[in-house]
Amino acid sequence: MIDSHVHSEYSKHARGSIEQVILSAISKGISVLTITDHAPFFLDSNNRLRKEEIYDYKENILSLKEKYLYEIKVLVGLECDYFEDCFDYNQEIIDSIKPDYVIGSIHYIPGINGNINVWDLNKINNPQVIERYFHQAKSLIKSKQFDSIGHPDILLRAVNSNFLKKYHFEIIELLIENKLAYELNTSGLRKSKYNPTTNLECFGEWSYPCLGNIKYGVENKIDFVVGSDAHIPEDVGLGLEEILLKAQNIGLKKICYFENRNKKHIEIRDLLRN
Repeated sequence: MIDSHVHSEYSKHARGSIEQVILSAISKGISVLTITDHAPFFLDSNNRLRKEEIYDYKENILSLKEKYLYEIKVLVGLECDYFEDCFDYNQEIIDSIKPDYVIGSIHYIPGINGNINVWDLNKINNPQVIERYFHQAKSLIKSKQFDSIGHPDILLRAVNSNFLKKYHFEIIELLIENKLAYELNTSGLRKSKYNPTTNLECFGEWSYPCLGNIKYGVENKIDFVVGSDAHIPEDVGLGLEEILLKAQNIGLKKICYFENRNKKHIEIRDLLRN
């Protein structure tokens, strides 16, 4: 199995050392693991790596990669935030450690009265917010700075899938053009879903990845990556088999991961056989 999106205590709001994350992955039979802690970013310093930690972060991963060389392939990744006028800032971080894999994600949406976070579920189901989110998502893809777009369907936590369909399909069409991968982020299987009518959150409902998007992506031959988005060691690998089985039934045959920023494909049937 492959898990291309996990966090450690370097992300500050996550728990567990990188070694604990790796050991959890080994115990679950994961063969390729990419550590993707949140990269430094100017909008927030409390939930991510600090600039002065970035080299230590890479060295920590590389030393553990060597230590567990015969048990698991460990790769260096980053989850970078995308926001207006952030290209140079992100590129400096990426160039400084030359990771194997870079996810581009949107966590902050420009608002009229300040930024809105994607976890502010009571504020997301708003046409202006949705338009701004997808405007940023399109700019993220066109920047060609990243290998994949992280949890592109995250707004499904609070917005109806039918309403977002045209936006999602526009994103997929841009992925085709710019050759970025679409992330199947399995944290949507365990996160809450918000009902804007009742103002209540519930657990146990699948919010994302969007199965309709997978089908459209398969039809248009885009690449997919898969990650648990684990923020504690126990969550490493959660949901991977479930989503890959669903994706395989829809027609997806291969998943990819990145090494030295190069795409590596593997058959889903081989992953599910292990």
